[in-house]
Amino acid sequence: MNEIISIDNFSQINNVLDLVHDCWFDIEKIQFSEQDSILKLFFEEKKLFKFGKKKTGVLKVKNVISYKIKESEYVGIYDINRIGFDEKNKTLFIITGIPLNFFIKVSSFNISVHSS
Repeated sequence: MNEIISIDNFSQINNVLDLVHDCWFDIEKIQFSEQDSILKLFFEEKKLFKFGKKKTGVLKVKNVISYKIKESEYVGIYDINRIGFDEKNKTLFIITGIPLNFFIKVSSFNISVHSS
């Protein structure tokens, strides 16, 4: 995997969103290492037409304390619409087109995108 971008300041989030917006992830494939404090979210682009190469990669969140996912629709696969960060509670959240509560508690903000 090659790192495309790494940010440690939420003001730079649009650089990450440019890479992952409208990509899809399967909540069953999320990997969390408590030992390394890293959460990996594997994503891929869903193409309407079969032209060109499909974008795939990993959104890596570092300094993770815990994460919580609560599904209301139980579809398992969700699109990335936005990424938010509550600085007071040090909680990153992924906003999807299909309703999903996805919260990632961190000790400090640091995320990166890697190609696969």
